[in-house]
Amino acid sequence: MIYYAHAVGRLHRGTDVRFSTPSGNFGNLTAGLMMKRAGLPIGPFVAATNVNDVVPTYLTTGHSSRGRQCPRSRTPWTSATRVISSG
Repeated sequence: MIYYAHAVGRLHRGTDVRFSTPSGNFGNLTAGLMMKRAGLPIGPFVAATNVNDVVPTYLTTGHSSRGRQCPRSRTPWTSATRVISSG
């Protein structure tokens, strides 16, 4: 949570600071929302997603898609082949 306070302290120029967070990192997003509720001048959050869209799918449909096959990423640092939310 402290890095939100640090970023706002360095970036705040009279308007709310906006953050973009990968959707697989909802713990991070939750920390930001807690800091916003605590009074930091934070604007809307953007939860970015890719083909591993288990959370947006759940929020849209109400059905969990945990365990479904997910297309392999072309990036070398992604080794997951199943859809699993870390948040």
